[in-house]
Amino acid sequence: MTDRKFCSGCLRDDEENEAEALCSDCLEEVCRVCLKVHKRLNPPHKILPLHQVSNLSSSILKISKDCDLHTDQRIVLYCTQHDTVMGYLCMSDTHKNCESIISIDRAANCVHSGSALADLKCRMKHLSKMFHEVLKCQTTDEEVFDRQRDDILQQITTTRQQINHHLIQLKKKPETI
Repeated sequence: MTDRKFCSGCLRDDEENEAEALCSDCLEEVCRVCLKVHKRLNPPHKILPLHQVSNLSSSILKISKDCDLHTDQRIVLYCTQHDTVMGYLCMSDTHKNCESIISIDRAANCVHSGSALADLKCRMKHLSKMFHEVLKCQTTDEEVFDRQRDDILQQITTTRQQINHHLIQLKKKPETI
């Protein structure tokens, strides 16, 4: 079976042209001809070669680029004060008093090259270490529990034997009661 991907727009027109790229604005695979059209749109759509997106999971590619509050608006801005993405209407509606609103592209570049990514990697490393320590403690606790259970079962067996022995002795000597 082949891994060929076809242009989404051409398929709607019953044509099978091989896709070369992904339009990240439309989230559609495009052929060479449609790629040119997407680049000419105003504003130009962002085009990613398929070889760059082939290793991205489909869930990442399906992340919505529409504003949650205004579904007819694209996400184009980032409010650093509220750590949220938004469209232009949100800026005038709910973020009109915010002073640090930047473009989503600038925010993405800052995250990629800035200390936020390094901080996130450091926190993930710390969480991984803590996870392994908790897992080790859980294993140790399990071993302690198993030993204690075995000790208690042994004590029960010993006590039962002592009681049985005592009952046998009592049965043999009824006059001592």
